[in-house]
Parts: sequence; C-alpha cells; structure tokens
Amino acid sequence: MTACYLLAPSKSLFCSQVPLIMFLNNSRRDNPAGIQKLIQAYACPKPFVALLDSGKSSMKPVSYFAAVFLLFTGLCHAQKPKTLHLQQAVMCQRVENLTPIYPSAVFSVSSGQVCCFTSFDRVPSNTVIYHKWYHRDELSTQTRLRLYPKKWSTYSVIQLRETDKGPWRVEIVDQSGHVFDVLRFSITD
Repeated sequence: MTACYLLAPSKSLFCSQVPLIMFLNNSRRDNPAGIQKLIQAYACPKPFVALLDSGKSSMKPVSYFAAVFLLFTGLCHAQKPKTLHLQQAVMCQRVENLTPIYPSAVFSVSSGQVCCFTSFDRVPSNTVIYHKWYHRDELSTQTRLRLYPKKWSTYSVIQLRETDKGPWRVEIVDQSGHVFDVLRFSITD
C-alpha cells in the first residue's frame, strides 16, 4: 500500500518554493527515523508536515485531490530565484544582432576592435554590471552596462592600437563587486 504525504516548501528544497509530494510505502511510513533521513537528504532546514496522524506514523496521508490542489497552489505562488545568472560570456571580434562573431582568445591588432559579450538568462530586476578591461594587470577602462528582466544580452567594445598588444582580461562584475567571470585574451600583430 502506498501513501501520499505532503511536506511544506522550504527555501532550499529543489531550489524552489514548490511543495514536495512524496510517495512513501508502509515500511518508510512506520519508520519516523527513516522519514527524517529522507527530509534531511532533500536539505529541508525546517520542513513541516501538512497533517499529523494519530496512529503509528507521525504523518497522515493526504487525499489525492488535496495534494494536487496544494501542489497547484504552490506552483502558482512559487517565488522566482532572486539572483542574477550569467549564461554566456565570450570575447569576440564583433557583435551582430546580439550574436558574438568570431569568438577567440587571440586577436590581431589589425582587426581594429575586440568585444566582450555577456548574456544573462535570469535578471530578476533592473540592475547594472561592469566590464572591467585590464591590460597587463592595470585597469584600462570600465564600461557600465544596464540589464533588464528577464533575459538580457549586452556587450562592450575597445578600439585597438599598436600599444594594446599583450595580455588582457575582462572581469564581469556587479555593483557590489561580485565577479561573475574573468575572460582572458591576447592582442598580437
């Protein structure tokens, strides 16, 4: 016999706020220690059971319709992650229609320019990032770029001169200084 149990959502549970519906057989249901291990395995810091049982088990089966209703309610009210997520970062020769063209780690000074392209697939709110361009470990330029929900791609460009030959890096950072990625490249003849 299989019973359905509903655990309340927690912030760490599957990285969402969706309630977890678990199907447990009688051997697990009659084993509260086993259930606690299962709860810990899902990293629930303070889970609680929707209904309590007065029998051997510490949990009471929830009806199918109640479980579906609660799951649907949880899905409708699930909170979206609130962190900015960098999906792609690449150095390229140019950008056309928000697509990086000729990505590379080595660029000729004769190409005239180098672009740093970044794409964020989760932008929770309007925010700002920076592309910090370093030549031989000295900050050469910093470009402030705005991002808008929910996905956003952007890029910055430097024009190349003969004196720009050598090692470069671009740090992609947010306003608080959090570094999302560091891209390294070289400028040659």
